[in-house]
Amino acid sequence: MKTTNNQDEIKALLHTLPKKHRSALIPATQKELEALKYRAIAFGVNKMIINELLDLYTVANNFRYEAVLEFHSCTDDSIFEWWEDGELWLGQNDYNTLRWVHGKFCLGDASNISYTKIMSTLV
Repeated sequence: MKTTNNQDEIKALLHTLPKKHRSALIPATQKELEALKYRAIAFGVNKMIINELLDLYTVANNFRYEAVLEFHSCTDDSIFEWWEDGELWLGQNDYNTLRWVHGKFCLGDASNISYTKIMSTLV
């Protein structure tokens, strides 16, 4: 399967994290990706965002880095819990929340979409 530039960038970014503190990069299966795509379509998520989600989960599904970052499995329904507010809730670990909002991936907490400007361009 040919990777996209986005997938290569995601993989490179996740590989910068120290290996001993992160989980392996295990991609979602084709069946899981299809289920994510159909759920996203059902929620009215636009195609560009769906493609970004598919890129992310093609690289790493259910990824974890220490207590800082964790992706929900792409089959987790909580991803779409905040879509009415324009947010996709992609993961949470400790107090950190990974979400897609305002056209980008952001790392923040429940009160802050992003901790810093750099954290709002993670992927």
